[in-house]
Amino acid sequence: MNYRLLGVLSILALLLASPAWAFTESPTGVTFEVSYKEPTTNTAGGPPLLTQTTIYYKLGTGAEATLIVPASSPAGGAVITKPVTVPIVPGQVGTINVQVTASNPAGESVRTPVVSKTDDRSAQVVDPPPSNLTVN
Repeated sequence: MNYRLLGVLSILALLLASPAWAFTESPTGVTFEVSYKEPTTNTAGGPPLLTQTTIYYKLGTGAEATLIVPASSPAGGAVITKPVTVPIVPGQVGTINVQVTASNPAGESVRTPVVSKTDDRSAQVVDPPPSNLTVN
């Protein structure tokens, strides 16, 4: 028996059977990652003098929250990835809407277009108890 081949096939079967979640789920919520690249020029084509970026996010039609991220440098250009947690619990479906702005000493940019992700946890509910219980 070729154990090496069996091992590779077992790993492939596990990978194919596992869902590819974009979120990390817990009993109290979902953590997702917001990722974007800082600007490298201002609107006039010059250096940005970036001070920060701001992540705006909300769950469905709920209240908007913000996360301020200090600039990687005044020149910008870094790829930023930040975790954000929202309360989508087992049994619920939630859509997360995200936008980002950049700021320099002259002010804040306009927001990026909205990017949305939906996490469906509606099937993550407990089963009913067994039926037809008897004691003899």
